[in-house]
Amino acid sequence: MKKLFTVLMCAAAFAFASCDPDEPQPSEKPFNGTYLDKIEVTNLGDFANDGNTHFIIQISKIDEWNAYTNLMSAHFVADGKFSGNTIPEGTFELLEGDYVNEAYFAGSFYMTVNGNTLNYALLTDGSIDVEKTDKGYCVTVDGNGYDYNSGDSVDSISLRCEGAVEAVEDNRRYNPDWAAAVYCGLSNGIPYWNVQLDDHYERLIQLFVNTSIAGEEAFMSGIPTYNYEINDTGAIGTVERSYPISMDQYWGSVVYRIEDNDNLTPEQLMIGGNVNITKTGELQLDEKLNKYYCNYDIEIVFYNHKYIPYVIKFSDIVWLVDNSAAPIYSK
Repeated sequence: MKKLFTVLMCAAAFAFASCDPDEPQPSEKPFNGTYLDKIEVTNLGDFANDGNTHFIIQISKIDEWNAYTNLMSAHFVADGKFSGNTIPEGTFELLEGDYVNEAYFAGSFYMTVNGNTLNYALLTDGSIDVEKTDKGYCVTVDGNGYDYNSGDSVDSISLRCEGAVEAVEDNRRYNPDWAAAVYCGLSNGIPYWNVQLDDHYERLIQLFVNTSIAGEEAFMSGIPTYNYEINDTGAIGTVERSYPISMDQYWGSVVYRIEDNDNLTPEQLMIGGNVNITKTGELQLDEKLNKYYCNYDIEIVFYNHKYIPYVIKFSDIVWLVDNSAAPIYSK
């Protein structure tokens, strides 16, 4: 079962926090733009592998139903390494916005809601100013860009929010220490594996990987080495993105939280990105357990429903199970 997953950013509910848009407390710097409500910060680490730290600061306005009406996602680079709850201060150049593979937004963008319509402005140039204040932080974004749908220019985007930052989110929070993969046979004529990474019995990262090797040699060949794109095509060389099967349930590739009763609760949706799987050994049989395994390096970079990229790395043995004769998994 493969369905097109549509991201509804305006329906994402988050607790009301930070500054009051009706009675803004302006910074000492003059400002004539739009005040927003909430500040959220994600540390992307050394995202470009150049020794510097990438940050995404999102400032937003929230309606009475705790849904977004405005969301500015500002992606910038700070010189050096920053960790923990440290937020760099100063003025930084914004990275350009982009819509990648018709699936997710990357870089810097500004979303607004008009009725049931989501409008996205992709920034082509701009800056973010981050200043620590008595109220927490004052974040000011100025930039220019273009409307994603129409292509029309969008000039003089000027936004500010002043308030507390509860914590800096870590986009490398998942560190799995165990993995298994089930060869499930064919789905619409394409062989696929269900790969599961366990993060210390607290989180389960599930992937549906569409491969090219079928027939008798499919299982003994293991998961083919490839850089798989996360999308909804179901094609060879892809990983299934998240998609809804009910109001509060999802299937496809999802990060689950493992509850005390062993139930799985969706924590992060995968709407785009890639999964780089590298086979580093040969398939072997553990005779005591009567189970096959193989060594793999797996790196996942997925974008969630808020277009934050998360990085997951795993390098160890993956236990392999052939379930193609009587599949118990369904996409």
